[in-house]
Amino acid sequence: MRAELLAWLTEVWPDHDWRRAVLHKGCFHHVALTATAVARVSCHGPQPRRLAREHANLTAATALGLPVEHPRPLSGVVEDSARSAMLVTPAPGEHRPDLGWPSVAAEFARLLDGLRAVDPADVPRGIAAPRAWCGGQRWPDIVDDHIVAILDPLEAALARRIVQELLAAEAEASTGLVHGDFGPHNVLWDGERIRSLIDFDHMCLGDPAIDLASLISFYGARAVEAVAENGASIERALRHRACFPLQLGAAAVLVGDRRLFEHALTNFTSRLRAGTLHDPHGRSPLGWRHR
Repeated sequence: MRAELLAWLTEVWPDHDWRRAVLHKGCFHHVALTATAVARVSCHGPQPRRLAREHANLTAATALGLPVEHPRPLSGVVEDSARSAMLVTPAPGEHRPDLGWPSVAAEFARLLDGLRAVDPADVPRGIAAPRAWCGGQRWPDIVDDHIVAILDPLEAALARRIVQELLAAEAEASTGLVHGDFGPHNVLWDGERIRSLIDFDHMCLGDPAIDLASLISFYGARAVEAVAENGASIERALRHRACFPLQLGAAAVLVGDRRLFEHALTNFTSRLRAGTLHDPHGRSPLGWRHR
């Protein structure tokens, strides 16, 4: 697979040295990194609409003057019968998975403040709608048709409930710029400062609590309260976090990835049974009852 992919990249973008590229595979992309460019290649065959949306998000981010560096488009979307891909600039900095919450909290707060400071009126047209990556407004229906339908009755009722509660809470939220997959896996460091923010595939104008929800997955709600605007945003973040496996499952349906779908479904049911659906440490939103 590596040789075939690198040969294809060499044919499409011969100005970059793909022979020594570092390859990573995510849920939806093969990522090939060189010193001069990064290729993001769909790993579910041609996905022109998905890649076009991601390209539009990066183009919008470039126009916003964010307080950190980030990848910028180097090409449009290229596709053939087997793949869709785009080229972006490398982002400076390094991953620091060794850093615990006390070491990262102030920098995450600074970056979240920078996102919140963006006036929605200044965001260019073309930015993706909330949850566009997993169906957008169709997401609840995809969940109902493909996930709820195969759960046992109690789990199905709880799945419907958390979706409905999220949508109701979200309707009361303000709208802001949301990265959508905010966490240590998508920030690059230079010493004690965040240098770059990467992976804008889920960026949208939506509920800023989405970004808090991503942090809860890594650090827990009790820690993340320190960088939240208020208690209401943490309550919404807990509800967003509970829906993450259902969003991944819906996205897997859209790209036809059975293995990813089963992984998402297992995450949902195991967290639900363990009482960690909203928070890895067991916290739940006010009024939630596991029944």
